[in-house]
Amino acid sequence: KKSSGTITGEILVNGKPANEYFPRIAGYVEQFDSHVELATVEESVYFSARLRLETSDENEIKEEVEHTMESVGISHVRDRIIGNLDTGGISPELRKKTAIAVELVARPTILFLDEPTTGLDSVSAMAVIDTVSTLARRGLAVICTIHQPSAELFARFKRILILQPFKTPQEAQGGRVSYFGNVDAVKDYCHKMQLGDLRGGRNIADFALEALGGPRKKMEKKKGREEEEKGEGKTTTTTMLTTEELMIQPADVFLKTKIWLETKGILEKGVFKTENALVEGGLKVPTFASVFAKGAMDQFTTVMRRSLA
Repeated sequence: KKSSGTITGEILVNGKPANEYFPRIAGYVEQFDSHVELATVEESVYFSARLRLETSDENEIKEEVEHTMESVGISHVRDRIIGNLDTGGISPELRKKTAIAVELVARPTILFLDEPTTGLDSVSAMAVIDTVSTLARRGLAVICTIHQPSAELFARFKRILILQPFKTPQEAQGGRVSYFGNVDAVKDYCHKMQLGDLRGGRNIADFALEALGGPRKKMEKKKGREEEEKGEGKTTTTTMLTTEELMIQPADVFLKTKIWLETKGILEKGVFKTENALVEGGLKVPTFASVFAKGAMDQFTTVMRRSLA
């Protein structure tokens, strides 16, 4: 969990450590929404824009707020109190869309979402993922974790990353990539690599996790000892076949595939290209004049205005 325990490892962007400017280009939508319950939808989005956009032009800020609310489909509830599950307010679906808008208004390059369908019914979950899919089609890079998706929801994603735990699922400590590719290719990939076959009527998401989320047993026949029988002037040689149980590691299988080589090539090309592309690789997170979009005084003024409103 991000709020407990000890976190180790590296965060790399294009193979290089993420610098202090990374939060300027990334948005993060938490699993459980954290809104000011007495604020309206528009006030929440505006507050985020006022703090996280470099511009101080009020008209430009309001235009960005309006555009963002239209993009996620919450313009019609702009004046409604957000509230919570106990006291009422907007629906859980709209509350989640508002959380997305609060991040989207900052104009991120990458949007991370932590299980955005938590606490939503199937219809609301589909509506939220459809909104996210629309943002992705418009050019925003979207990365999200998803918990027990339906087959219809699973199909909304373009690419999927599945990790195989280092240990058993009960003792998992990190993971190795066992598949990273197109969602619609999972079924054929598992069949081709002898990791399993999808039976009719089964949820493709459940099948993918079972086939690629841990070791797979495979029975393989091997040539054993040979026996000779002599009789009536003839010699008959009989080869005994033995069956051996093998454990296939999906992560090891993936490292030998064409999909991995193509993915590795894409990652090595990088995403962020600077003018100094030939200097030290030239692939790095964009830099800004400041770690924060607004200075301390602007932030203080904005917070005080909301407190006194």
